[in-house]
Amino acid sequence: MTDPLDMIWTSFDTPECLFTADEVGRWPSGFLQRLLEVGLLQEASAADHVVCPECAEPHVEEVIVSPSAEGGTRFVIPCPEALRVEIPAESLRRWTISLDGVARLVAVALGCPSGCSLLVPARLWRLGRTKWQGASRDLVLAHGLLWPDARQITEHIDRHGRTIVFVAHRPPSEQTWPHFVPPVVPLSSVARLTQDGLALDLADTAAQVADSDARNQTMKPVPLTPTEQKKLFRREAGSALKSFVKDDEILNAYRLHGSVRKAAAALAISKDKVHRTLQNHGGAEAVRAKSDSQSVRRTVASRGRDRRKNYFKAPEPTE
Repeated sequence: MTDPLDMIWTSFDTPECLFTADEVGRWPSGFLQRLLEVGLLQEASAADHVVCPECAEPHVEEVIVSPSAEGGTRFVIPCPEALRVEIPAESLRRWTISLDGVARLVAVALGCPSGCSLLVPARLWRLGRTKWQGASRDLVLAHGLLWPDARQITEHIDRHGRTIVFVAHRPPSEQTWPHFVPPVVPLSSVARLTQDGLALDLADTAAQVADSDARNQTMKPVPLTPTEQKKLFRREAGSALKSFVKDDEILNAYRLHGSVRKAAAALAISKDKVHRTLQNHGGAEAVRAKSDSQSVRRTVASRGRDRRKNYFKAPEPTE
């Protein structure tokens, strides 16, 4: 077994996940205690049926509880060969995965220690929220998405494909989702056991989310949140307004203010747009020269008008 956690993730979606004393006895030394300490496992009820340990041909029998001569309790099973076989109490112990414990550990590993809450008993947990490319996205842990009733669980997850869904091992089929397929991250691919609990490879998690978003975008753009819609509207409205600024307005602003930066600020456009416009009209020097020549022509014309005004006099009034 390369990673002891593989056993947990592959068993997570088993409808009745129980590990017997016989199974646990084959685990690496100290592994059971470690899983109990961090909260991934918890002790379950004792077994009420066991395989007879005395017979070569395995047969399963019901455990019978009876008082012992010393005042304690004996556990025995009927056997066709040995008639009655006593079973040690320790061999009847069983353990199961703590579903709530897994949810809490994943929430902590994602940096949401106080955000974990139960949405659907034993099936769906909200782990918290995270910032992703400027917008908040929900994080959830789902249990049993491979079961026949999985659609009843996915109905509780947003339909826009924005919630990041963690599962234990195998992602469900695309038909499980009523609308957009959200990013589904298997814990078996990103989680590792630490002394304190779980650690997640956040870079790998982010890569899987990005891949899923990209697939959704190729089919149809993922609907934006109201906040994202406002940002997009403002950005596109600003771009549209900037596209209506004419070259003459840009040139006049440059002549008036004398610099690219001031002209751009006055018109609320980019300096690059002002610079490109100047280049399209021969450059800054040419624009300034044209402005000076126009000023000279206006001055000469005004002088001519002034002369005409001086030479033209109203007729003297007659008596």
